[in-house]
Amino acid sequence: MGNKEPFMRKNICLLTDSYK
Repeated sequence: MGNKEPFMRKNICLLTDSYK
């Protein structure tokens, strides 16, 4: 699960960037 954490975090960053 530790490996999936950074991936999910990056996904959220990308989503917020798209919203901006």
